[in-house]
Amino acid sequence: MDILHKALKWLDYNRYTVAGLLIACATAGWLIGCQVGTESLTTPGRKVTASELERERVTLVASLTARQSALATEAEAVAAKAELARADIAEQQATRAKVIEVLGGIGTMVAEGGTSPAGIIGAVVQVAGLAGLGAVWADKNRKNTLLEAEKAKTNDQPTTK
Repeated sequence: MDILHKALKWLDYNRYTVAGLLIACATAGWLIGCQVGTESLTTPGRKVTASELERERVTLVASLTARQSALATEAEAVAAKAELARADIAEQQATRAKVIEVLGGIGTMVAEGGTSPAGIIGAVVQVAGLAGLGAVWADKNRKNTLLEAEKAKTNDQPTTK
């Protein structure tokens, strides 16, 4: 018991030194054993280390860059399609204006009573010209429909690389 009494007396005399050593050992164990971490960028609630965080950041940036590129390509395609639609509308408006002009001329000719054979032939030629424009327009729309169907069919097929 004499050794135990001496050890307890020494501990009592050096209590703050012993407490400081115990705190220093606990702090060193915590610093060595526990890694610093923060919340994951991709999985909320999960803690990650600095290297895992960097890996997640690189992956996310690459994914977002690819999506941005795809969206830019899609935006260009939409803009091109919108431009074609605007051109189609302008063409239809021009055809409509031409029809109104021809019909107005025929109406004026009939109202004035000037229905001569040359006037009738001119009116028939103008109407035939408009019919030809209508046929060209219908053919253009048919071809566009076929091309879009072929393009959609090609895009649906998986690519092999």
